[in-house]
Amino acid sequence: MSAVSEFLARQPVRPGKLGEWQAEIIELRQTGASLMTICRFLAEQGVTAKSGEVHRFLHRCGRQDQIKRSARKPVNSTSPEQTKRPGLPKFEWKPGKPETPW
Repeated sequence: MSAVSEFLARQPVRPGKLGEWQAEIIELRQTGASLMTICRFLAEQGVTAKSGEVHRFLHRCGRQDQIKRSARKPVNSTSPEQTKRPGLPKFEWKPGKPETPW
């Protein structure tokens, strides 16, 4: 064993302050929680973390595909017909020569 290997073997392995909360952080993120919401949850548990730290932690976990936030559903989904205002003319673009000169 080399001197470097012996040195590294003696060093304690620290998972970091967010390591023990990994399952909870991932669960919160999968349910659509923002990074700030996760920080507030951690603060309630006595762990101080900034949103950037949580972001780096999530990506360091190597779980980018599983951690993606769920898409938020709009509160009132409206169809294009519902968004039209009454009384406004419908614009249709017709490429080519204009009908009236400017």
